[in-house]
Amino acid sequence: MTAQEENNQDGGGMVPQPEMQNDVQPGAQPTNGSEPQQTPMDQMPQRPAAPESQPPMSEMPQQVPMGDEQPQAPMNGMPQAPMGAMPQQPMVMTPTRSGMAIAALVLGIVAIVMFWIPFIGVICGIAAIVTGVMSMRKINAGNLSGKNMAITGLVTGIVGLVISAIVLVGAFSMGKSILDEANQMDSSTSSDTTHEKARSDKGSTDQKLKDKEMKGSGSLKGGDVKIASAQRGPDDFEGHNTIIVTYEYTNTDKENHSFRDGLRDKVFQKGASLKRAYYLDDVQGYNDDSDHTELQPNGNLTVTVAYELNDETSPVDVEVSSGVDYMGKAKITKTFNLQ
Repeated sequence: MTAQEENNQDGGGMVPQPEMQNDVQPGAQPTNGSEPQQTPMDQMPQRPAAPESQPPMSEMPQQVPMGDEQPQAPMNGMPQAPMGAMPQQPMVMTPTRSGMAIAALVLGIVAIVMFWIPFIGVICGIAAIVTGVMSMRKINAGNLSGKNMAITGLVTGIVGLVISAIVLVGAFSMGKSILDEANQMDSSTSSDTTHEKARSDKGSTDQKLKDKEMKGSGSLKGGDVKIASAQRGPDDFEGHNTIIVTYEYTNTDKENHSFRDGLRDKVFQKGASLKRAYYLDDVQGYNDDSDHTELQPNGNLTVTVAYELNDETSPVDVEVSSGVDYMGKAKITKTFNLQ
């Protein structure tokens, strides 16, 4: 191997140059006794050198940008990630929180806090239940969050609704009781007024009766009385002259009464009252116990009473008044002459 070939091998695989040959050009006649003519080196045809083996551009390392330098676009037009850069992760979308779930929670809390105002508690409780159910349906059907808030709003809405309903029923019952008591008071006042008026009218009637003097017969508070007759009787057990007065009595009360229970009888002579007389023997047409005989309502009886006379000639005045209110002026009177 020649030194030129070694140099070519050491020189990076350069193609060896062909050796110069003393070829005789065709048609050239060599000269006698002289060397053949040689073609200059620069005029000799050169064989093109084989290109050195190079990697394709896509396999060549790209320069990493430093600092603020922008990476250069690759030659093949394909985007290339910078050397040493982390691969990008796909973005994860966070679910949107349901607005109806928030509204259900707020309404449920308001329903519990405002339970003492019945209508507000009931309305907020119903609204919390409705929005809570609707928000749970939307959360289960779509990409929404807030299910726990929806459940909490639903529960608080139910609790607030129940408490408010109890308070509302209690308030209604209390109001009804107050109205009933007010109506009873009005009825009682009206009844008292009516009774007072009736008592006033009755008092006026009673006053008229008290002020009335009836001759011989009439109606008193203790019953209807008629002073029927007065006649001389035998002497009593003490020897006094007597007179027997006969009364027709009717019980007009609703209870059983006797003549003595309901009425008061008096007999006067010369303005002085006469004492009651008693006999030892039976007297025809006289019943000593008739004034104490009890009568049922609307029962009637002939009552006889004996009195001691002060003298045998003076007229006798008989009076019958009500035994309940004997201080009144209403009375039945009748005068009898003894001669």
